[in-house]
Amino acid sequence: MPIYLDRHDLPELTPEELAGAHMHLDVKIGISAGEPVTDENDDLFGASVQLAARLCDSAAPGEIAVSLVVRELCIGKRFRFEPREQQHLKGLSEPTRAYRVVWRSADGAGSGVEGCQSVSASR
Repeated sequence: MPIYLDRHDLPELTPEELAGAHMHLDVKIGISAGEPVTDENDDLFGASVQLAARLCDSAAPGEIAVSLVVRELCIGKRFRFEPREQQHLKGLSEPTRAYRVVWRSADGAGSGVEGCQSVSASR
């Protein structure tokens, strides 16, 4: 069963400690664009926030799922997209057209985005 952690749930570890931890993270990302609504705590709500959350839920581990509007905003940029099958996402009345960002090369190594590199972060 997957365990979902926020970055605040992880202790402050050095890169050397992380390297020795033998951790494997399967990250799923959902991205949409639009005008969010905030409350008095600056929490975000609205259709674009809900769509991004549902795209994230529907993504496979290691996948970046984006809405149609995000793909259209990226026209002319160096990003590559593959269409995903239309899906009925929880809380949305109509099937949703979405895309997968191609960010890995065909062999799964490095970046499939022209001019971009995969990098690892360290402190």
